[in-house]
Amino acid sequence: NAGDSAKVALPGGVSDYFYPYEPLMFDNADPQAYFGYKVLGVGYGGSLALFGQKGASYAGTLDETDSGTSWVRLASTLEPTDNTLILDRPVDWAEGDQIVVTTTDYLPGHSEQFTIETVSADKQTITVKESAQYTHNGDLFLLTDTATRKKGYKRLGLDITVAGQPAAETRAAVALLTRSIRIVSAGDDLGEDFPPETQLFPSTEAPGKQHPYYFGGHVMIRQGVEKAQIQGVEFYQLGQGGRMGRYPVHFHFARKTPPDTFVKDSSIHDAMTRWITLHATQDVRLERNVGYKSIGHGFYLEDGTEINNKLYSNIGIFARAAVDNAQNPRQVPGILASPPELTPNSSLQQPDFRQVDLVPYHSDYDHPTVFWIMNGWNDFVGNMAAGAGTCGACYWLVPGANSGNSRQQKWESYAAMQQGLGRAATTPLKSFRGNYCSTAMNAFNTVANTTQC
Repeated sequence: NAGDSAKVALPGGVSDYFYPYEPLMFDNADPQAYFGYKVLGVGYGGSLALFGQKGASYAGTLDETDSGTSWVRLASTLEPTDNTLILDRPVDWAEGDQIVVTTTDYLPGHSEQFTIETVSADKQTITVKESAQYTHNGDLFLLTDTATRKKGYKRLGLDITVAGQPAAETRAAVALLTRSIRIVSAGDDLGEDFPPETQLFPSTEAPGKQHPYYFGGHVMIRQGVEKAQIQGVEFYQLGQGGRMGRYPVHFHFARKTPPDTFVKDSSIHDAMTRWITLHATQDVRLERNVGYKSIGHGFYLEDGTEINNKLYSNIGIFARAAVDNAQNPRQVPGILASPPELTPNSSLQQPDFRQVDLVPYHSDYDHPTVFWIMNGWNDFVGNMAAGAGTCGACYWLVPGANSGNSRQQKWESYAAMQQGLGRAATTPLKSFRGNYCSTAMNAFNTVANTTQC
C-alpha cells in the first residue's frame, strides 16, 4: 500500500511504486471486482507459465524479423479453387490444424481460414480441405524491372531487399491458429459450450431486445506477479463485448513487469474485443503472435504510460468494426463505440462514450486499428497488419495524453512525458522498422481526429 510514497520490492525482482488494486468497471462491489467473471487472473505473487510446442520456437534466439513457424509466407500464388499451398519455409503443422491466409486485395474480409488435410515430407507444401475463394498473392514485387520502380526508394536512400534481392514484400502470410494449449470460452454454466452466433439472449444494453452471445472469458495479469510467460497457446473466442477491461490477454496496470515477461508464438482469434492489451504496463515482449478477427482495435497499447515493450514479428489479421453487419455476426458492441447518430442499433453503443464526438472515442466503429499505440517509446519491428474494417488503420500512433487512472499514479521517464493535455503526443517512436501493412484505409495514422467514415 505504498502508493506514491516510495518504491518497494515486488515479486519477480521488480522495484516500483505499488498501488492497491482498484475494482474494474461494471462489477461494482462484487468479490470478483478485481478480476471480473470467467477469468484466468494472475495477481500479487502469482505465476503463470504456459508453454506449448506447436508453432513455437524454442531453439536459439530468432531475429526480431523472423516469425518462425508461427506464421510464414506463400511461395506461390494461391488462386481461386486451389487447395494446395506452397510455403516459403518448413513448418511443424499437421493434419487438422487451422490456418488463415491473408487477403492481398482491397477487401479486409478476404482473408480465408482453412483446415490442413496433408503436409508434404519437406513440410513446405500443404493441402487444405477447402478450396480458396479469392486470389492470394505469392510473388514479391521486384524492384529490378524498371528504373521507374527504383526512383522512389533510391531517392530516399533506402536499400529494400527481400531474400537478398531488390524487392518489396507483397506475399500473403499464412498464419497458424491451432496451438498445443487451448484456452477457450464457455457458456454461463460449468460444462456449457460457448453459444452459437445464431442463439439470441436478452440484451443488457438495450432492455427488451435480444442479441447473440458475446460474454467470453478473459486473461488478466496485474501488478506484483512473480512470473508471466505464455508461449504456444491458443486463445479462442475470448473477450467480453462492450466491456472495458475484459480482453483475451490483458496486462492491467501491471506497471514494471519482471524480467522476461512475454507472450510469444500464440494465437488469439474470433475475439469478442481486442487481441492483446497492454494497459499501464512496461517491459513486456510480444513476439510472433497471431491475431485474427478482433472487434475494434487489435494489439492495444492503451493509455499512454506503456513504454519499453517490444513487439516483434506479430501479425494482426482483420480488425473488424463494431457494426451490425455480416462480418460481426454476433453483433458485438465496441468499447470505443460510436455516438447514437451513427449506430441506430442501440445495442452497439457503448454508453460511456455516446456523447463524445472525437474519433478516438468511437474508433472501434469508424477506425478499427490493428496496432493502436498511445505511447511511442516502444519497439515495433517486423510486424504485419493485414486488413482493417471500415476506415481503419494498420498502425495508429495516437497523439494523446496519459488517460484514465494512470493520471493518478506516479510515472518515470517516457511514461511520465505525456502527463497532462499540454504534453499530449510528445513521446517519440523508440523504433519502428520492417513493419508491413495491407488492405486498410490508412497505413500509419498520426492524427488525433479525422472525419467520420
